[in-house]
Amino acid sequence: MNLITAIVDELATLFRDGIFYIENQEQGFEQQSFYVYPGKNATEARLMGRQYNKQMFAVTYFPDPDSTEKGVMEQCTEVADKLMNEFRFIQSEGLHVLNKDIQIQNDVVIMIFYLKYNIKPDDERGDTIGSMEVRGGLKDDRN
Repeated sequence: MNLITAIVDELATLFRDGIFYIENQEQGFEQQSFYVYPGKNATEARLMGRQYNKQMFAVTYFPDPDSTEKGVMEQCTEVADKLMNEFRFIQSEGLHVLNKDIQIQNDVVIMIFYLKYNIKPDDERGDTIGSMEVRGGLKDDRN
């Protein structure tokens, strides 16, 4: 399960012409691009070896300041509205996008959201019950 790739895939369906980054760029980001990165992660142990994960992610959108069609604030508002209204579910992982917080700061859109999911780590012990042998039959008292 690679959640960042799944998030990028879902964003790519909403913003078909977008450029997506999952690594910080030393040279800076291209205009009209998205940077997707993980935030904090919390894990809670559950019964039977399962874990409940709550992971925060952030998406930053960088508008094109040289666009002649739309101003920076108009681009940011359109992207923020689309993220708020249409980015709800990660199809490939079956996860709902939760607790979205979208802000426009310094001419960029920043969206923070959470994904919650259960996982069961691989158990190296294998079959702990072992095999079972069944003995029996019908008892007949007529003999």
